[in-house]
Amino acid sequence: MADLLYVQLQIDNLKKKKAGIVDNTSDWENSGITPLTVQAQIDVLELVKKKVLDTEILLHQLRLEARDSAEKGKEEDDALILKVKGIYAKNTNKWAEYGVDAHDAITAKKDTVPAKGKIKSITDDSNGEGFIVKGQAIKGIDIYEWQRGEGTVADDHLIPELVHHITNRICKIADKDVKKGIRYFYRYRGYNINGFGEWSEPSSKIQ
Repeated sequence: MADLLYVQLQIDNLKKKKAGIVDNTSDWENSGITPLTVQAQIDVLELVKKKVLDTEILLHQLRLEARDSAEKGKEEDDALILKVKGIYAKNTNKWAEYGVDAHDAITAKKDTVPAKGKIKSITDDSNGEGFIVKGQAIKGIDIYEWQRGEGTVADDHLIPELVHHITNRICKIADKDVKKGIRYFYRYRGYNINGFGEWSEPSSKIQ
């Protein structure tokens, strides 16, 4: 996510320059640079950022589809193993031709989904704009899924609707899209081949 943070940093820097030009319009009359020309570059960066975020959401959806397909494939494979064992019950040497070990048995072993995590801290970013959200790392996960929601300033117990925010591979996010005076809630969960773990308890902060 470093590249995306870099894009956001440039957006923030250009917004500050635009604000300065707006406040000092007369000083820029003959420069060929206007708030509109700066905004045009901001729009380009915002579009790039949106494309990246949209791609992350699509990738997340594709991972879910892949997991469902893998589960269906496993069910079919287990059914075929039983068929092989039934057809060749008296000639187990044939099992190897189907990739079935003569000593294999289909067990009812429960798959292990990721454990429930915990948000350790939500702190202001180094420049005072946005949050750094750190969670407790979860063993045996492929990705983390994060959700975010906007709550009320006064009540940190009234949990708002939480929606998909980002998917990544580390138990930490930097959220630059934060407005002053708004309480933001975050939670996350881990994912591996066995499915999703339980959501962490939501945690919130106001900037």
